[in-house]
Amino acid sequence: METIVLMPSSQSKVCSKIFALKFLPLFLLSLIFIQNELYGMQYEEKTIAFQFESNGDLLAGSLRLPKDMQHPPLLVFMPGSGNSSYRTNYKGYLDATLHTLVADRYALLNFDKPGIGKSSGAWWDMDFEALAKNAVDAIRYAKENFPIDPQKIGVIGHSQGGWLVQIIAGTYPDEIQFGISMAGSVTTVFEQDVQNAYSKIRCEGLDSLQAMERAVSEVYKLYTTPTIRAEKKNDLHYRVIKGYDPTRAIRNIQRPVLFLFGENDPLVHAQSSVDKLKAIFKGDPPSLIQWKILEGTDHSLYRIKENCFDGDVKKVPTSQELHKVMGNFIHKQFTLDRP
Repeated sequence: METIVLMPSSQSKVCSKIFALKFLPLFLLSLIFIQNELYGMQYEEKTIAFQFESNGDLLAGSLRLPKDMQHPPLLVFMPGSGNSSYRTNYKGYLDATLHTLVADRYALLNFDKPGIGKSSGAWWDMDFEALAKNAVDAIRYAKENFPIDPQKIGVIGHSQGGWLVQIIAGTYPDEIQFGISMAGSVTTVFEQDVQNAYSKIRCEGLDSLQAMERAVSEVYKLYTTPTIRAEKKNDLHYRVIKGYDPTRAIRNIQRPVLFLFGENDPLVHAQSSVDKLKAIFKGDPPSLIQWKILEGTDHSLYRIKENCFDGDVKKVPTSQELHKVMGNFIHKQFTLDRP
């Protein structure tokens, strides 16, 4: 700038032309690079933030894409109950489970429920069908806007998210290829609450019969007593979902679904869940329905803990069986031709 001010105007024009000729090729290359970044290579980045509309709300999501892979299969994850988010309380969980499977192989889509993070709305006012529709709308947005394989999409949900997987696999089969329900209950909300209460009471030392009687009594009281703490979102949501029964959704499943249960899960009892699955189909589940009880694992499915564990979670071993079982199932589904 100082040189241009000091030199005569004629000399300035000559120098400007020389500068332009000298650096024009570099300038053009820069434009090409910027254009590629904006329009052709923007998906080389590891993570893409986006927003999409669902049920009248604007939801915020994030897409991880493997580098140097064109149109990868897509996995969509749904966390558990309450204020759960892939950015906060589920961050470590995803690192320990799905992220080890996703790197360099699959795209992974996460999004926040209505009312969490940058997502508008109120998840505590929504039933499971509406929450499942959020995930479906995220899938549809991804198909239209991201370089993923639209024929190879799987949905994965943990805990309460497992209920959503069951709904999607039956109500929106054309949108997905398969689903994985991780520690997702196959019972009613009431039965799941009884199982959870029973586990806690048993750990107090009561025998099985006493524990079951007390658990049923406590949960029944919870169901019949009006919620006083109306300002708590979990209580508000409980009013909406407490009558939910997944039986119809499971019977309607039209895509392969893998049900994963933890052997020592205090919230979703593994063997009784398998028995319930069989009972739903009168002892003869279709080949679309698969299940696996992961040895020694708790509700997380990757921590190996005995019943009534009260030690340091950071010191417990992790399950390699989860990675193997889930990885093999995902690979098999993505290599099959979609019906």
